Order: sequence, then structure tokens, then C-alpha cells
Amino acid sequence: MTNYNFIAPVYDVFKYIVFGDTLNQASNHYMHTIKESSSILIVGGGTGKILESFSASHTIDYVEPSASMINRSKQRSYQCDVQFHPCSIQEFIPSKDYDVIVLPFVLDLFNSQELEEVIRKCTQALNHHGRIHISDFYPEELLDARWKKLLLRTVIVFFRITTKHHLQIIVNITPIMQATDYKKVTSKNYFHGMVFASLWERVTH
Repeated sequence: MTNYNFIAPVYDVFKYIVFGDTLNQASNHYMHTIKESSSILIVGGGTGKILESFSASHTIDYVEPSASMINRSKQRSYQCDVQFHPCSIQEFIPSKDYDVIVLPFVLDLFNSQELEEVIRKCTQALNHHGRIHISDFYPEELLDARWKKLLLRTVIVFFRITTKHHLQIIVNITPIMQATDYKKVTSKNYFHGMVFASLWERVTH
């Protein structure tokens, strides 16, 4: 089972050394599209830096299985109304429908079957006109340079060692999202095309 408690104290430092501020930028890229008074679900928010991007009118359920990550998140300076849930998305039981679901660098933890289950869970929790924000790494097969593939492999190995991360590859989420009746509204690449931010909404039939 993946456990980020050990790495939590140095997680932000590691991210910055390797990627600068680009992972935070990708996570925040579409925040300006979130309307005031929106109800938001954040899955795998890490150390909580993302909370600083929301306004006082936003209500947030923050799902994060690492107790150390949640403790660090609570120390952030944020204005939004946050309820912390120390569990995985698979264990989380939503009590309402959300306007927005934010998935910041969390889907790379799952294999294809798990990804399908997570997206279905999110779909059940999302209102009909809601949107999903996804930021993450591109899978290796979509990278166009050897150094990018090597860096991605190094990052995966690092997290396998420090968090008991079980995956060896990152799954391409686009076919899974499309098969679950979502369409990509827009996307933005970061860090030489290794990282993306994307905005998804349901396909209307």
C-alpha cells in the first residue's frame, strides 16, 4: 500500500529541485475557471499548497490518505472552507455532488483497472454540469526524448522506494476518460511536454 508519510517532510523540496514550480503551476492552471461558491473535491492534495488557490466562498472536501500530508496541509494559509478526509478515494463516501473535482498528480498511482474505478467514483460524485481538473505526467510512450523518459523512470523508481508505490509505468488517462464519456475541454503542457494540465467535462448525449 502506498504510504507518503515518510516523504511528506521533503516532498515539496524534492518537487522543486527536480521540476521547479511547474507542478504547482500545472495543478493551478485552470483554477480561474472555478466559479465562486463552488463545491469542490480534491483527491490526493499532498501537502496542501493547492488550497492557497481557492477563495473563501469555496467549500472543499480534501481526500488524502497520508496523515503527515494532511497535517502539513492544515498548516497552510488558506481562506476556503475545508473538510479533511484521511482516506483513499476508494474509501471515501461522498455526501453531496460536486461542481468540480481536482486530481493533482494522483492518477499516476493507479493501474488501468484502478483508474477506471477511480474515474467511475468521481463521476458518481460529480454533478451533471461539473468538471474534472487533471494534472499529471504524460506516460513514457508519449514522451519524445530519451532524457524525458529517463527522468520519468527515475521519478517512478524514487517513489517506489520511498512510498511503496507499486506501479512501474504511468497509464495514459485519455482513453479511459473518453471511454467514461468525458471530453477534454482544453489542456496545457508544462516542463518540456512531460507534464500536463487538462480540463474535462461530460459528453452530452
